[in-house]
Amino acid sequence: DKDLMQLVGDGVRMFDPMKNKYMGNDEVLEKFGVTPDKVVDVQALAGDSVDNVPGVPGIGLKTAALLINEYGDLETLLA
Repeated sequence: DKDLMQLVGDGVRMFDPMKNKYMGNDEVLEKFGVTPDKVVDVQALAGDSVDNVPGVPGIGLKTAALLINEYGDLETLLA
């Protein structure tokens, strides 16, 4: 579950049973374009219909990752 990816870090990996592989920092970065500690910010911008998070209209995962990488976090972006 992508919500658990925010917990990945030093000594913590996530197992994806559908792909039968472990997800570490590099895999989260590859999937979301940000480090695990920024996954929540990207999800807030891009939205997540499964979790009923509307997100910002017109912003998908790629744009959200670019914005978070540029501004550092959601609070700074909004300021």
